Amino acid sequence: MTRRFFLILVSVFLCGEVCGQPVSEDAWRMEAESVVGDISWVDGEVRIPGARASLVVSDGFGYLDSYDAQRVLTRVWENPQDSGVLGLLIPLNVDLMSYDAWGVVIRYLPDGFLPDDAFERTDVALLMQEMQRQTRLANLEFGYGGLELIGWAPSPQYDPSRNLLFWGKSLENPRDNSRTLNLSYRLLGRKGIMALTAVATPEAADEVRAAMSQLVDQIAFEPGYGYSDYDPSRDELTLYGFRGLIAETYEPEADKTRAWLWSLLVLGLVLIAAWIWKSR
Repeated sequence: MTRRFFLILVSVFLCGEVCGQPVSEDAWRMEAESVVGDISWVDGEVRIPGARASLVVSDGFGYLDSYDAQRVLTRVWENPQDSGVLGLLIPLNVDLMSYDAWGVVIRYLPDGFLPDDAFERTDVALLMQEMQRQTRLANLEFGYGGLELIGWAPSPQYDPSRNLLFWGKSLENPRDNSRTLNLSYRLLGRKGIMALTAVATPEAADEVRAAMSQLVDQIAFEPGYGYSDYDPSRDELTLYGFRGLIAETYEPEADKTRAWLWSLLVLGLVLIAAWIWKSR
């Protein structure tokens, strides 16, 4: 079985719907081949729409704009529709239709300025315990057992010289004991946050981490929109802090439980769907 579900960013903005009924292997392959044969790769410097930022595509990678990224994510990798995806970076040596395919999903969170002095006060060990508790809550609330949050891989780290936050989460599907790593990089800006997310198998984790660390240095905000351009008299702060950004709820404090339950429902359904197709 070569079909895969690319588990992209876990957040309340992931999608408003979940995958429909699975189609046959032959029907999927015909559809996927049609999409792969029709996509347009972009290289060089590209502007990321709506983010006031640009990206220089590295050698060995190809960039897909929002339209083609959506087609690959939904029609080849069978993710739910997600209108927040702005682009997708994929290694050119990857077979898009293989189970081991991976890419970096690019989004922008236009949520304001996040003061970085608060990161030092973020207890990431306690946060993981809370996220694991919310995972168990979601399993009970929605009646499925297709998701276990194992722990950090690695734990959240903040680089003030680059205004860059990064972390990883290890997830397990107890149906077949398979694990995936959800790797997240967040580049802070004046008006919002660039979000890069990839999912990899544990075997490919080092390769993906190295690639993402390099790629994030090739994203730059436009002049006047970098982190150092923040103007406290004109710019708004985010409604969430580092805890909300790392937990990927993007909600004010009072709404975090509701947001986390919804995000876990979506991810759990995708994990279960992936297990079904792997076991066919």
